[in-house]
Amino acid sequence: MLTANGNEVFYYTFMNEKTRHNYEIDFILTRNNKICPIEVKSSGYKTHASLDKFSEKYSGRIAEKYLVAIFTALFFRSRPSAM
Repeated sequence: MLTANGNEVFYYTFMNEKTRHNYEIDFILTRNNKICPIEVKSSGYKTHASLDKFSEKYSGRIAEKYLVAIFTALFFRSRPSAM
């Protein structure tokens, strides 16, 4: 659906240096020199550490961020300061 609408889609991982845990952002879209991270959850949408850490790291470059919870059929859209 994302690529069918002409979006170039990226995937991103980064490591927490303290815990050696890998965070991942499922999809990243670009919008007018800004990025829109999308995290997809199959369950447990109340925790989204990867999206939170990514937002901290790249706060100045984020246009909007999205959390899509597949299992619960919920979709959240947020401006950077609201999540």
